[in-house]
Amino acid sequence: MNKEKAHEIVEYMVEQGRKLPEISGKVEDIGVKKEFLTEYDLKIERGLKSIVDKMQGKHFFFSEEENDKFEKHESVWIADPISSTQRFIYGQPNYAVVVSHMQNGRVDFGAVFVPTADDLYVATEDDGVFKNDNKIEERKELGRKIIYAPVYKESKWQEKIIKDLEEKLKQEFEVFGSQGSFAYNYCLVAEGKFDGVVSLTKDAFPEFAGCYIANKSGVIATNIKGEKDISHKDRVFICGHEGIYNDLFGMVKSMEGELQYE
Repeated sequence: MNKEKAHEIVEYMVEQGRKLPEISGKVEDIGVKKEFLTEYDLKIERGLKSIVDKMQGKHFFFSEEENDKFEKHESVWIADPISSTQRFIYGQPNYAVVVSHMQNGRVDFGAVFVPTADDLYVATEDDGVFKNDNKIEERKELGRKIIYAPVYKESKWQEKIIKDLEEKLKQEFEVFGSQGSFAYNYCLVAEGKFDGVVSLTKDAFPEFAGCYIANKSGVIATNIKGEKDISHKDRVFICGHEGIYNDLFGMVKSMEGELQYE
């Protein structure tokens, strides 16, 4: 991962992200094949792709809107230009601009910018995790406070399965709904504001950065196979401090046969 180019991408994320709050709640949903798409999703995605296309060497760009066909390459940049576009459209907080980089199948960089809070989370292999200019140190388990984030819109999850897992989680944990972008949920665990996350998703774009940031902070984030090196095909994710993670993973894993994204 080219640190200079990663820095350029982060600067672009922050520059574009800071323009979003003043127009949030006033934008049109232009989605045709999918719900919740704006011209700003497209603009940011195209801007990020332009930066990647100018990099020396061979780099592949994988993103949610116009570049959503994954191909295996040595260097892959992954973007969710506005993660939780629905929140952006409705004028709600905690949508995010999300970018990560994968080298030979393993993520080595993740960045999440939350415009409404003006918070930037960045993780690299060498430097660990920073929120703005402050390094996030490893946190100990605080309690049983978790985020359960199943995606409803455009979802092919069976509603019964979503509710069954929620009821099961509530037997042992204090359960909260998604706090915003899926990537942001993992950042909240990384900085110790929540103890865990269970996500049922329609794609993995925000998870590459979110799970990487969580793992680099000292907590555990995996797919349902228990793998930290997640795939674009994964749809079930578990994250938490060691004790919380083990309990959550066992609970979710016990329902693996039912948790099928159709």
